[in-house]
Amino acid sequence: MHPSLILSNGTLKIDESAAKPTEDEVLQKSAYAEQLLDSENSLYDKRGANKRSLSTSDRSFVSNILSSGTLSDRVSALTLIVQESPVHNLKSLGQLMAMVQKKNRREALMAVGSVKDLMSLNLLPPNRKLKYFSDQPINARDITNAHWIMWGFEGKLKRHYFDLIQVMEAMSYDPVLHTRQNMVNYFEELLEQKPEQEQNLLRLLVNKLGDGERQLAAKASYLLLKLLNVHPNMKYVVIKTIQELLLTKSSTKERTQYYTMITLSQIILSSKDVSTANLLLEVYFIFFTKLLKITKDNDEAEAEAANDETDSDSEKARKAAAATKPAGKKGAPKKVYIGQKAMLKAKEDAEKKRAEEERSMDNKLLAAILTGLNRTLPFSKMDDEIMDKHIGVIFQIAHAGNFNTVVQSLVLLNQVVRIRPGIGDHFYRTLYDSLLDPRLDSTSKKAIYLNVLYRALKADSNMPRVMAFI
Repeated sequence: MHPSLILSNGTLKIDESAAKPTEDEVLQKSAYAEQLLDSENSLYDKRGANKRSLSTSDRSFVSNILSSGTLSDRVSALTLIVQESPVHNLKSLGQLMAMVQKKNRREALMAVGSVKDLMSLNLLPPNRKLKYFSDQPINARDITNAHWIMWGFEGKLKRHYFDLIQVMEAMSYDPVLHTRQNMVNYFEELLEQKPEQEQNLLRLLVNKLGDGERQLAAKASYLLLKLLNVHPNMKYVVIKTIQELLLTKSSTKERTQYYTMITLSQIILSSKDVSTANLLLEVYFIFFTKLLKITKDNDEAEAEAANDETDSDSEKARKAAAATKPAGKKGAPKKVYIGQKAMLKAKEDAEKKRAEEERSMDNKLLAAILTGLNRTLPFSKMDDEIMDKHIGVIFQIAHAGNFNTVVQSLVLLNQVVRIRPGIGDHFYRTLYDSLLDPRLDSTSKKAIYLNVLYRALKADSNMPRVMAFI
C-alpha cells in the first residue's frame, strides 16, 4: 500500500452519507480495522522486501545505527524508516514518540523537531484535517479492506499528533529560553503548513505574547504577522483568539497588553476585510475604555498614597521631636538605625520607579491603540448604533473622569472626528470646556493635551470657533 494514500484527499472514494454508527459498532469495527492493520504490517515484513525503497544492506546499516548509533543517528534512522512507508512502520513512529516524551531535554528537543518535520512533510494531509476512527463513515457501503486499514492508521496518527502538540505545549514553558524559542517557531511552521490542530496551535502561539522574556514575546508577535501574510484569511480568527485569550482577562499584564496591541495595530487590512476591521475597532474601543479605567484607578491610588505620605511625614516629625527630649529615669534617647532609613528610602525609590514605568507603559499602549485606530477606521463599516454607543462612552469619560483620563479621551475623539464629522460640535465643546478646567495646571499630560489642542484647531474649518479658542 503506497504511503501517499494518507496524503491524498480523494484516493479512497466512498459514499459518506451513511447513518452515524453507535458506540458498540465503533468498538467492534475499530477492533476489526486494528486487526487488518496488524495483518498488513506482518505481510509487509514478510513479502514486501522487494518493494521497499531501502535495500537489504541499507536496512542492515539502519539496524546497526538503531542499536549502537548516537542519539542524532538514531533519530534520523527512525525518521527514515517511517518515511519509507508510514502505514507499515507505526512501531518506528511509536519509538520516535517515546523519545519525544523523554525527560532528557536534549533528546526530547531533537525528537520533537524530527517528528514535527515528519508530520508536516510526509504524514499529514495537505488540505484537510485528520479524523478519528469514530468520525469515519464506517456504515457506508462499498467499504474495502484498504478503507479499514487507512482509517485505523489515520486514527493512530491523529492521536500521535495530538500527543506531540501536548509535549510541545509543555516545552513552551521550559525555563530555558532556547527551548521556548524553538517551540514558538514550530507552532508557526505547523500553522502555516497544515490545518491539523490549528486552533490549539494558534492558542499556544498567541499565549506566547505574554511570555516573561521580551525577546520571545516580540518573536511571537512577528510570527503571528508572518502567519497572516501567508494565510490572510485567518485575520478574523487570529484577532478573535487574541481578544478571548489576552484582552478579556483582568490578570493580563500590561506588557502582554502592549505586545498584543502592537500586533493588532500592524495587521494589514484591505477593502475586503470589513468584518475584520469592525472587530478590530470594537477591540480597540473596549480596551481603550478599560485602559482609561486602569489609569483612573492608578491616579486615585497615587493621590491616596501621597496623602498617606504627608501623614507619615508628620508622624515622623512628631516622633523625631519626641526622641530629642531628655530621657527619663531609664536613660538615653531611642536609637535611630541608619540602615533602616536606607532600606525605607530604597523601597520608596523602587515604588517611584515602578509608577514611572506604569505611566510610560500606559503612554505606549495609548500610542499603539491610536495607531491601530488610524489604520482600521478607513476599512470599517460599523453600524451607526454600535459606533455611537462606543463614542458615547468615550464622551462620558471625557466629561466625568480625572484630567489625565480626559486628555486621553480627547486624543481618541480627535482621531474619530476625522471619520465621523457629525460628532465635531460635541467634540469641540468638550475640548473648549477642558480649557477652563482648573486641573489643567497640575496635569502630567500637558504636552499631550497641547498637541491634541493644536491638531484639533488646525483641522477645524469653523473659523469663528477657532478664534473663540484662541
